[in-house]
Amino acid sequence: MLAWLIDLFCCCDDYELTPEDLGIQGENAVIKYSKPRFLEFQMQLNDYNFRSKDGVSRQIDHIILRRNGIFVIETKNFSGTIYGNENNSQWTQVLGYGKEKHKFYSPVKQNETHVRKIKEILGKDAPVFSIVVFVNGNIDFLDIENVYDLDGYRDRLLNNYDYYLDDDEIIEYYDILVEHEEDIDKEDHIRDVNKFKKR
Repeated sequence: MLAWLIDLFCCCDDYELTPEDLGIQGENAVIKYSKPRFLEFQMQLNDYNFRSKDGVSRQIDHIILRRNGIFVIETKNFSGTIYGNENNSQWTQVLGYGKEKHKFYSPVKQNETHVRKIKEILGKDAPVFSIVVFVNGNIDFLDIENVYDLDGYRDRLLNNYDYYLDDDEIIEYYDILVEHEEDIDKEDHIRDVNKFKKR
């Protein structure tokens, strides 16, 4: 059965993942790597929607609430080589051995906006941490704090034993986030994203 499926996809030359497909694929990989070990208590929100002060819709890929903190996670499923740093607002994706280059907004700065919003909702003393994950592991040229491949992400999430929250606090923060999430139409969000890219 598995061999048949492999043959099927190999024969479909026209089959190509859309950017949305790649995004979903990347988010699913992060969800898989986010599973807690043993009996660790953890709560999670995926595709969390809110509006910024200028009325633009935003979406956070994942928010994970654990005893060692509240993690706001931005997922990137990009191929090629990635170049960027903490200060640059534009990063570069290089494909085809340098023949093709694409600019994209810094996921570090993107997630800073998300973290500010979550702290605005939960309070400035809430232990909220930013994490950016490149699921293809192409971070060789990104020596930036809190930017990880999948293995590094899992290690940061599960092996950090600085405890900030008990189970009741996790539930309380989770309930507050659910209460403040905004119901945003998917098409409206895509339209806002496209407007943002054209800036």
